[in-house]
Formats: sequence, C-alpha cells, structure tokens
Amino acid sequence: MSSLLADTLHTEDIIALPRAQGSLKVSFKQSGGKTKLDRLYQQGCLKARFPNLEPKALKEGVMINTAGGLTDGDDIYQKIRWGKQTSACMTTQAAERIYLSRQDNATINTKLVVEEEAMAYWLPQETILFDGGRFVRNNQVEVAAGGRLLATESLIFGRSAMNEQVISGHVFDSWRIKYDNQLVFADGFSLSDNMADCLQNKIIAHGAKAIATLIYAGEDAASVEAYLKTQTSGLEYEQTYLGSSLLPKILHIRILSENPEYMRLALMKLISKIMAHIDETHILPRVWLC
Repeated sequence: MSSLLADTLHTEDIIALPRAQGSLKVSFKQSGGKTKLDRLYQQGCLKARFPNLEPKALKEGVMINTAGGLTDGDDIYQKIRWGKQTSACMTTQAAERIYLSRQDNATINTKLVVEEEAMAYWLPQETILFDGGRFVRNNQVEVAAGGRLLATESLIFGRSAMNEQVISGHVFDSWRIKYDNQLVFADGFSLSDNMADCLQNKIIAHGAKAIATLIYAGEDAASVEAYLKTQTSGLEYEQTYLGSSLLPKILHIRILSENPEYMRLALMKLISKIMAHIDETHILPRVWLC
C-alpha cells in the first residue's frame, strides 16, 4: 500500500463525502366531497407514492427514502399540508435507518399543517438506530381550530433479531405543536454518548429497547382518552409500559418496551382503535401490515 493511500485511509474522518439530501412537500385538497392530492414536490432522495385504494378508503401517501437510510450530514425536509375538510394519511414504505456516523448528525425536519375541519394522520413506521448513529429530528406542527391530528414517531435501538446493541450515539427528538396559533405542546427527548447506560437507567427508559410517542391533537382529546380507557384489553404485553397525559387539546401517549415487536404491536392497536373511533372506515395503512 502506498504511503499516500495509507494516509488517506487514516484521515477519512476529515474527508467530505457525498451526502443524501431530500425534500418533500405534499398538500391535500377537498374536491367533490373527496380528498385529493393538490400539490406534490419531491427532490433528491425523498419520494412519495399514492396507492390506488377502494373508492371510499382513506386517502394515503407513502414516503420513500431512496438513499436507504441516513448517516452523518444527511439532511431531509418534509412538509405536509392537509387542506380544509380533508382526511388523509401519510406513512413510510418501511422503517427508517440511522447508520454509524463519523461525526455529524443526520437531520430530519418535518412540518405538518392541518387546516380547519381536517383529519390528519402522520403515521411513519419506526426509526432504527444503529450503534454509533447520530440524528436530530424536529417536528413542527400547526393545527387550525377544528382540525385534528393523530401522529406518531417511534425509535428502536438496534435490531433484536440480529442481537445488535446500541452502545453510543446521539438522539434528539422534539415536538412543537400549535393549536389555533397557540403553543399547546412542547417535548424534547435526548440521549447522548453512553447510550446503553442511559437506556438501562430506570428514570430514563427502564431498560427499554424501543420507544414510541403517539399524539392526538384536537378539541376532542379528552373524549379520545376516555374512549381508550374502555379499550385497554389486548394491550398488555410483557415488559411493555404505557403512559399517557392529557393537556388542553392534546393527548400524549408514550410506550416503552424491552421488545421492539411488542412496542410495535401495542402502537398498532392504539392507532387502530383511535382511527376506528374517529371513523370506522379509517384503518392502518397496508404497509404497516406487510
């Protein structure tokens, strides 16, 4: 090996590598009593597809990251707007992956805008964090008076089937939700450096390997919580913990589990119950069942 090549290999942490960037903007409108795609802009590694479903089915969009995952310096931005009186769901083709980072964070910036009398579903599948992965996710939400939103984000620390362990890395996951132009919810979850010890800490995660956040925003948040309290049967999973808090216009649910599969099952059941409570024709996107 030449000395020049050896020096290059030893200094790869300062080499600027090509980075994945993507931007996706989607808006829905109501036309003829149906929710239809209004505008679509896609750039870089982010794409969206809209399956042909049954005539009365909930309008659905599926987001795809063609880069196959994110690592240091990758940057994606997504903005979804639900127009007045629309009902639609945005999800992802598969779980997102955050791979080993040399130094910088991958960033995911999301803006959700829900107009009057709209029913918005933001239901991406899990994000899987690999050992040494670093990412920052910012969710900015604006819900107009009379609008409703059901949203989730979930995080898995390594693939259990592959016996993966996440020893170190960095996560910052935040939510800022405005309802009728008033800030009604702000939450930030952060882990850094010795992540394995942090996850074992009873105060932080109680040994969890999977964490999910489920948020319902709307005037009827209290009635949704009351309904869920009558629907707890079938949500009892081993080493899986659920907690909720009710704020004005906001129902916040968090799931912790030592088993990512149990976390996913609990999350799917909660989402399905809330969707059916809102409209019996609203069901989980098919990609969640693949």
